[in-house]
Parts: sequence; structure tokens; C-alpha cells
Amino acid sequence: MAATNGATPTILRPSRFPSRISWGAVKRAPLIPIFLLSIVVFAGVFADLIAPDNPRRGDLRARMSPPAWQSGGSTDHMLGTDHLGRDILSRVIHGARISLIVAGVTLGLGGTTGVVLGLVAGWYGKWIDEIIMRVVDIALAIPLVLVALVMVVSVGRAFPDALGGQTGLIVLVLASFFWVRFARIIRGEVLQIKTMDYVALARVSGASTIRILFVHILPGHSAGAAAETEPQRQPVGHRQPPVESTLSAVFSTRPDPTGTRLAMPGLGVNIDHVATIRQARRTIEPDPVWAAALAELGGADGITIHLREDRRHIIDRDVRVLKETVQVKLSLEMAAEEEIIGIALETLPDQCTLVPEKREEITTEGGLDVLGQRDRIATACGRLQQAGMEVSLFIDPIAAQIEAAAALGADAVELHTGAFADAVTAEETDGEFEALVAAAEATLGAGLVLHMGHGLTYRNVARVAAIPGICEFNIGHSIVARAVLVGLERAVREMKTLVE
Repeated sequence: MAATNGATPTILRPSRFPSRISWGAVKRAPLIPIFLLSIVVFAGVFADLIAPDNPRRGDLRARMSPPAWQSGGSTDHMLGTDHLGRDILSRVIHGARISLIVAGVTLGLGGTTGVVLGLVAGWYGKWIDEIIMRVVDIALAIPLVLVALVMVVSVGRAFPDALGGQTGLIVLVLASFFWVRFARIIRGEVLQIKTMDYVALARVSGASTIRILFVHILPGHSAGAAAETEPQRQPVGHRQPPVESTLSAVFSTRPDPTGTRLAMPGLGVNIDHVATIRQARRTIEPDPVWAAALAELGGADGITIHLREDRRHIIDRDVRVLKETVQVKLSLEMAAEEEIIGIALETLPDQCTLVPEKREEITTEGGLDVLGQRDRIATACGRLQQAGMEVSLFIDPIAAQIEAAAALGADAVELHTGAFADAVTAEETDGEFEALVAAAEATLGAGLVLHMGHGLTYRNVARVAAIPGICEFNIGHSIVARAVLVGLERAVREMKTLVE
């Protein structure tokens, strides 16, 4: 206010920061949401320190334990355990970290990209605006899950773990879609704001375009963009699962060392004995390629073949043609021999399972001796993995062999179930079954994907399938034998029902 006695006028400027915080402002603050969000952030940042247990380590003998306050519960597991015996509280705490990473990185990448493109489109208009908005229209017209499926097929298995593995892939897909929402909102606000007087004055004063956009326009008019970070309201009774949960299910085709991304074990159908019939007469039928197609129609999750050094059933041609025609996972059983490794590196099946091999044996007898052939197996594993293939080791259910497989860096182990399948008395069967349970627990504890196979039939597979954590069964002879009587497609379907 100017003075009337000729003194220098004094201009009173409001303080940038209030001298005190009013109690009314505190009461209006969303204290409960802030408190809950703070707990989530704290848990995510300090998960390694406050989690009572390793979220990946399970105890199969303690699986499905109730929470501590219920009958049968224990303070060792306050929220109980899951079907693999892992502590639920620890998994919830570590899950907070994944949620924060997905939300933060997605908003950082998608939000920044969308805001910048929205500012550019709204400010410059004309052909720049036209191009950006047409890209936005195209992105909005493509279903998110369809893009996720394309990503799984194209880069799902090859996406590097250094970039986050499955989590990084989910973030990439979310960010590639969320930017369009920010761009559309920001562009609409800029179209309205750029004609206002204060923007015109900033232009006249010589402010650069970047300063006008990021200093004068964006800070005070970003409420619309902030609103895009909120979950969309849905009608009562029509709630849909979070999009990141949906994408996690889509990306579950990648193997998970904990064995939890598959709700039930997969079935790999071994078609070696179809080729055995063909080779008995050295003719061209039955063709295992056709058998693989029928197995897929029956619901097989994978096709398994064993290329032996003596080529007694599967031959080189089969491997190459099956690689081009099989639409599910293709697993190649093989000895760690240079010739066979070379064929694997040439054809690149999805998975290579290293097995022991003797020319005089009728079928594979016993598991691979990882301890006795450590260097040889380690070299083979490294070469195959470097080419992008997963490597599984076919071993007996022995703790020392499992530990050795994990130390060599194998992706999975297939536990040899032959002793269980060949047991005669009930006592022997129970003893071998307990050995499989203990070995399964050790496999999951070592962070390996768990497979089982050899000698399993329609009569004994159901008991083994009840063991938690199994990712895949590989069964061949029993399915092919039944297929002679009922057809391969039906035989596969019946076995898959028992496995599930």
C-alpha cells in the first residue's frame, strides 16, 4: 500500500511458506491413506531386513499351515504358509517391493513419454499433432493382452534377467500402453491453455518454448495427468483383476524356479516309441511329427524327444522338422556328447535335458552322475545356455546330486521316478515316494525348476502329481502303449487329466 505523506511506497508480499500449519489443513489431509502407503513403501524398501523368512524357501512338510491365531497355527508363520510351505508374511512383504517397482518405473517411463508427447502435440499442432494423435488412436485400439501375447512369443524367453526378467517385461508392456493416456490428457489441456493471456505474455517476454511448456503450463495444469494414475472405477459386481496381475499370468510361460506360475503341472509327451515302431522296419511311418501334432491336440504342454548316439528311434531329421512344426515346448533329451551338442546348437530346441546313456541299455537306466562328471556337464550346460536354451539335468532323487546341479547353474532338474514306479511292495513304494517328496523339497529350496519322469503310468502318476511344486511331467511309453488301443489324442487327454 502506498503512503500518503510522500514516503516510499511499501509493497506487502505474501510469504512463500506459511508461518504455521493450520490444524484445519492437517485434518483435511488424507492421513489414513498416507499412513498405509508409508507402510507399503517401508516394507518394500526394507523387505530384506524385516521379512521373517526367505520368500522363496519352502518346507513341504509345513505346507498349508494356518495363521498363528487359528488352531494349529504357529508364531513361526504369522500368516501361515502356502502350498509349497513358504511363509506368506514374507512373500507379502517382498511383494510390496515388486509392486513399488512396477508402479514407479511404469509411471516414470510411461508418464514421462506421454507428458512430453502431449505437450509437443498440443503446442505445435498441425501435422505434428496429427501424427502423434494417430499413433495414440492406434495404441488405444490394440488390446493390451494381445500385445502381451506377442511379447511372450517374440521375446518372452529371451528377455534378459539383467533387465528384470518377467517383472521388467511387464513394466515394458505397461509403459508402452500407459503413455497414450497421459499424452491424450496433456494435449487437451495444452490446446486450451496456450491461448491464455499469461502464456502470450510469456512469449512476448522472450521465454523459450521449453520454459513456457515446462514452467508456465505443465506445473499448474497437471491435475488431469495425475488423475490418469488412479484406478478406473468399475460398476459394482464387475470388478476386474489388476492389469499387472493379468500380465503376470500371461507371462507365466517362462519357467519359475519356485514352481508357482503354473497352477498345475504341465505334461510333456515323449514320442520316442512312435519312432521306435518306425525304425523297427526302417520305413517312413509312423511319423513322430504327426504324433506330436496329435499329442498337441490332446492337450500336451510339451513334446519330448531323445536323440541317442545310436539313433535307435529319433533321428536327426525328426529333430529339425519338429523344431519347425511343434507349437508347444520342445524338449530334447541328450547325452553330453560333442556330436549331439552340435545338433542342439544348430536346431535350438526350447530345452535340453542331459541324461546318461549306454548303448546296451533298453531305456535310460538311473540318473546322471553330476558329482562324478562335474566339469563335463558344466561345460555342456554353459554352451547350451549361452545359445539361449534352458538346461535340465535328469538325476536320481538324491540331495547331493540336486545340490551339484544347482551349483553348476542348471535351470531345472528332472527327478528320476523309476525306483518309485518299479517298487513292488507297499512298503517299498511308500519309501520311494517319501524320497521323491524330500528331493522335491530340496529342488525347490535350491531354486531349481522341478520336473519328474520315467516309468510313470496311468496307475501311479496321480500320487506323484499330488507333490506340490512340480512344474512338468515327462511321460512316454505308457501314453504310446495306450494310444495303440484308444488313439494318441485320447491317450494324452486321459493322462493330462490324471496329472492335473
